[in-house]
Amino acid sequence: QLVPLLKIVGGSSLLLGLNLAFLFMLFPQTLFGLLTNHTEVIESITLYVPWLLLVLGFGSIAFMLDGYFLGLAAGETLRNSTVIALVVGFVPMAVASWQFQSVHLLWLALSLFMAGRAIVLGVKLPSTLK
Repeated sequence: QLVPLLKIVGGSSLLLGLNLAFLFMLFPQTLFGLLTNHTEVIESITLYVPWLLLVLGFGSIAFMLDGYFLGLAAGETLRNSTVIALVVGFVPMAVASWQFQSVHLLWLALSLFMAGRAIVLGVKLPSTLK
């Protein structure tokens, strides 16, 4: 009974996250202008806006699964997924970002963290449906 609901919620979450990313890609000056009045930040942000597709795409699935596992009171699963994503995805790329002084690698680290959490939680999902 949960599978159709998970598909609807997952699809809705992904659609909302990607649409939000596309809106920020289409209107970066206007939307980021609502968040800050620092013109130098708004002018330089357009270089990094495409990263929102990955971060919000993977993040939307990860956060949807967070809610699912929170509802199951599966804190251990959530903790483990975060630690795995941190150690395997985020930390190595964040260290590389620092080493190479690259903001793009830092965005990649965040994307890998979100993807790692979504993957680990997605792998654990079938065992909760039995």
